[in-house]
Amino acid sequence: MRKGTDVKTVIFSATMVAALLCVGHPLLAQQQSSHGRQKVGADQANASSEMATDDDQSAGEDPGTALQQTMNNVYGYDDASQYDPLGQGDGQTLGYGMADPTDASYTGAEALTTGYESGDDTGSTDSTGNCCNSTCCGDSCCKPCLPFWAHRNEVFAELLLLRPRGADVAYAQVENGIGPAGVPFGPVGTVAPVYTIGYRAGFAYALNRCTSIVTTYTYFQSEANSALYANPPLSIQPLTTLPQLNNAGTNSLAAFGRENIRFQFADIDYKKLLNGGSNWAVNYTLGTRYANLHQAYREAQTFGPGVSNVATNINFDGLGTRIGVQGERKARNRGFLAYGKGFASLLVGSFRSGYLQSNNFLGPQGAALWHDNRAVPILEYELGVGWQNQTGRIRISAGYYFGAWFNTVSTNNFIYSVQNNSYNTNTSFRADTITFDGLTTRAEFRW
Repeated sequence: MRKGTDVKTVIFSATMVAALLCVGHPLLAQQQSSHGRQKVGADQANASSEMATDDDQSAGEDPGTALQQTMNNVYGYDDASQYDPLGQGDGQTLGYGMADPTDASYTGAEALTTGYESGDDTGSTDSTGNCCNSTCCGDSCCKPCLPFWAHRNEVFAELLLLRPRGADVAYAQVENGIGPAGVPFGPVGTVAPVYTIGYRAGFAYALNRCTSIVTTYTYFQSEANSALYANPPLSIQPLTTLPQLNNAGTNSLAAFGRENIRFQFADIDYKKLLNGGSNWAVNYTLGTRYANLHQAYREAQTFGPGVSNVATNINFDGLGTRIGVQGERKARNRGFLAYGKGFASLLVGSFRSGYLQSNNFLGPQGAALWHDNRAVPILEYELGVGWQNQTGRIRISAGYYFGAWFNTVSTNNFIYSVQNNSYNTNTSFRADTITFDGLTTRAEFRW
């Protein structure tokens, strides 16, 4: 009877082992641990001999214990506590066919989130296009994870080195003779503004990767001084005084002129991507602009103890719309780039102009005030080159700027209008053009 029971035990154990081998074999082929791989060949080869050992040894064992021992031998588990078929233990037990994380065969199986944080797209990409973390991955081909054309939040500051043109004032002429009998005989004294530094600053708020709101403030002011001298028998004829008051006594031997010109912009623009690629972008802008243009002129001529003075002030304040196009292209696999910008503004406002001639002995001798409403178009363009770092956060650029104010009142032509009592704006020289051009350097921090 005992021998029959032993035979049944052996048949039952062999049947269960075969069934488990059929079910577990695919997992063993894919994820078997190094410990299991080393033992399974030998264990399977010896399995039949172990099940057919001395009847006295197997006769005293429980069938369940024999089955558990056989499973441990086949699957490489030395301790039955490691057996966790579903892998749902305390994190230390293993499902069959699973490798231990400390096993050499597990090397390289890292967490899927390594090097990536949800929502963090400001890192770099390697040469294969895979995102790294926020620091550069060390590849020479690193480039920003954000597309080149993507809008970002940014603050920027810019230095302007500009020169006004069309704002010169001719204030005196050296001549031979006195009064109406004098003829030109020497240089013309002219006040001409020179290159001066201004600035521009602002910030941009990115609504999304394709649109942003940009706010900008610009300030520029230039001042120039001039002096003209003559030796008898030559003299200096004033060119800015009222001709009705000129006589032989108005000529002098010295004249001085000074001019100040200033403009300010306050812009709010909606900027949107028009088209873009891996290393180029074109954006358009729609916005509003406030502009102020100020011109001040002073002249003094000496007549012995007497001094004759001329002073003018011209102010314009206007508000209107602004449109523009901006394009940029970056060198492939480099941080260098080229850019171009073009803007057009149409402002509606008023010019308020004043003229005063006076003498230190006689007091005020003549005055004029003129108020004129006008539409003033402004055209601007800028071309330049720049560089940005690998993440695109820091950018530096430099270029050439040109801006033209049309249909303005200039100091020179306002004085001419006062001298001739003519303020007809339909006359071409009453609608002047003043331009500003020069170099610009810009630094940006973007995030």
